[in-house]
Order: sequence, then C-alpha cells, then structure tokens
Amino acid sequence: MTFEKWLSEIIESKSINLSDAAIKSGVSYRAVYNSLRGTGRELRSSELIAICKYVGINPMNFVGGDADAEGSFEHRTKNGLQTV
Repeated sequence: MTFEKWLSEIIESKSINLSDAAIKSGVSYRAVYNSLRGTGRELRSSELIAICKYVGINPMNFVGGDADAEGSFEHRTKNGLQTV
C-alpha cells in the first residue's frame, strides 16, 4: 500500500474533508486532491508530514509494514508479522 492510499483511507475513515485537510495543513488543495483522489501524484515528504500532523497520525506508522485505515500496521519481524 502506498503512503497516499494509506493516508486517503485514514482521511475517509475519519470523515475529513479534503478541502479542510488542505487548508489546515498548508498543502494546496490541488496537491492533496491529485495525490489522494486524482492523478496518482506522489506526496512530497513535507506534504505528507503536514497532512499527517493535521489528521493526528504519525507517518512513521507506515514505515516497515502495511498500514491499515486506523493507522496501525503489521510489522514484518524475523518471527512473522506483528500488529502494532
């Protein structure tokens, strides 16, 4: 799952309006929309961090595993998968 897909699912699950997310995170609406709903544009790291901060999630939750819509993820370990 991509950062954009993960973040889009979290935003949807929290019923957050993309326009509000754009305004309050300081990221342009066009960038938010194209990344999360539109053209498949990848978010810049600064945009991802700003949106995650507004939404109230840690973008590092995605690193090292497969995140779900609640922001938890399965982390691959030597002994298999561990849900965090």
